[in-house]
Amino acid sequence: MRGRVPGVIDGTVTRFWPESPQRLENVPSDKVPSFETDTFRIAYSMYEPAMSVRRPLTTVMMMHGVPSNRRAKREVALVLARLGCRVFAIDMLGMGESDQVHDYGGPDDVGYDWINDTLYLAEMIPWLLKRHGASVPDGRFVYQADDWGTGIQNHFVAAHPEMVLMAIKLNGVELDGYEIEAIRAIGNTAAVARKNPTAFAQAANGIVFDMWQTMKNMVESESGQRTMNAYGEQDLLFPYRDVDVRSGEKAGDRGTLPWNLGALTRRADRLGPRQTLPHDGEKNVGGPRYDLMRTDKYGPVPWEIIWGMLDQMMPPAQMDRLAELFTREASARVGVMPIEGGDHFIEMDKPMAVAATMMRAMRREFGASEHTLLPFLGIDGVVWKGDERSVIKSWRGTK
Repeated sequence: MRGRVPGVIDGTVTRFWPESPQRLENVPSDKVPSFETDTFRIAYSMYEPAMSVRRPLTTVMMMHGVPSNRRAKREVALVLARLGCRVFAIDMLGMGESDQVHDYGGPDDVGYDWINDTLYLAEMIPWLLKRHGASVPDGRFVYQADDWGTGIQNHFVAAHPEMVLMAIKLNGVELDGYEIEAIRAIGNTAAVARKNPTAFAQAANGIVFDMWQTMKNMVESESGQRTMNAYGEQDLLFPYRDVDVRSGEKAGDRGTLPWNLGALTRRADRLGPRQTLPHDGEKNVGGPRYDLMRTDKYGPVPWEIIWGMLDQMMPPAQMDRLAELFTREASARVGVMPIEGGDHFIEMDKPMAVAATMMRAMRREFGASEHTLLPFLGIDGVVWKGDERSVIKSWRGTK
């Protein structure tokens, strides 16, 4: 693909002081306890077009899944930035370079329920838009997420629909089709980490190996299952084998870092059908509220559902189940796009297809080049034809 490489601000970390105590929205206070948080850091990367910008751009926020981090978003983010979007990829709390918080929200780690990620995101996103001059009309943005990130996405859109221009979902962990055993096995070790850190440290290497095998088995290539390099692509599993967040010491040959992994086990321990199934006032008060994903001013938040058809974790039939759910419960416009040859971590094996699908979905919702810097004419083999002055004006983002 032609064009300059977008500018990247990578590894920037900011610190937030959420107000305390926080009360959970949309959940009865007698069902889920309120909690207080200490100061913590959330890490992000920003990707933006290398050319000068003459008008507001579509801002895309990306949330990764498990067991990875924001690095998994890099290939798609680079393509979107080249095509004229400004992109932020965020490490969720307890993962990547964000703080590895233990005992978050009490001994049961209720703070790691997905609904609580909306608290720091609601503070962080406006700050990002202001700091980087990325504001678009009304400060709204496109929210893209995959795997576990889609659970956080659902709760955020329900809590803050006025902030979301459009939501894009990739191979989400939702409803009741999730093969939950592997992740629950990681979550079950949280009790060991709390009661016997020494025993947990001895078992930690095996946990990281299982996570790596899971990722290898769910990424495809044109010739079949992709071969992932456990050393060259180790950053996809950061920080479980790379840096000790307490000391900053490089791991080298020291093996797994149990402290960092302990935060993941606590987050995994909270995973269950109560988080992946819809809200019910009596039977599932912690589920996402699809009926709240709309505002009087903008109407329902539109959705695009993208799925790799070789997904070995979440059945591709989830696409239509989710489309029906969003249409019925949220009265939303929903686009569905299956991608052949893509597995569960589809951004790693089909980044161009994912980026192109996202651009087409945004064009459908916002109009041709309404918020993007360039007209979307495809990704590979683009040839500009027509009046040169018109082409230059379009390229520069001017009227």
